[in-house]
Amino acid sequence: MSEDFTTKSSFCVAPWIHYHRSPIGEHRLCCISEALPSDISDLPYEEIKNSKVMKNVRKQMMSGELPEQCKLCKHSNSHEVYKDILNGEFSHTLDDIVEKTDEDGATTMEPLFLDYRFLACGLTCLTCNPFFSSKWVALAKQTGHHHIEKNDTIDFLNSEFKRVLSKYRWERVSFAGGEPLMQKDHLED
Repeated sequence: MSEDFTTKSSFCVAPWIHYHRSPIGEHRLCCISEALPSDISDLPYEEIKNSKVMKNVRKQMMSGELPEQCKLCKHSNSHEVYKDILNGEFSHTLDDIVEKTDEDGATTMEPLFLDYRFLACGLTCLTCNPFFSSKWVALAKQTGHHHIEKNDTIDFLNSEFKRVLSKYRWERVSFAGGEPLMQKDHLED
């Protein structure tokens, strides 16, 4: 790719170097983006990376358009937004991103930032909800409110997390979602 699209205001490094999973298995571009279409959430990272959806997101950014999933990162007059923070932290990757990206949005960039959210927290903080705390899930079931079921997604997330953690050379790994270190799997490996 010859054009330096990394200077456009729509550009964010996340679709190139960031891998995020929500506590219920959704793949997102980052922790504040909208979820990507659910038909790719059950796929492993290697298939998501250059899926039609991800290539389209990259092509939009490359052409100067901010994707729909990124609406929280529209620039305001006086506030830095998350894409600006990520772009600054990973500014050393910009030349590689341009070099390793095809015009169709496909990339050979390796992921550098792993952000995994687990549904494993024994707290019921007032600022939280069943999306991030298994204790809130139990409380929601008791009171008959909407809740998130733990299911096979948890097993998928645990096995995928271990696989991608050892496969790539991560510069940054983030565990979040309630109290993620309460998850027994973190203590086993």
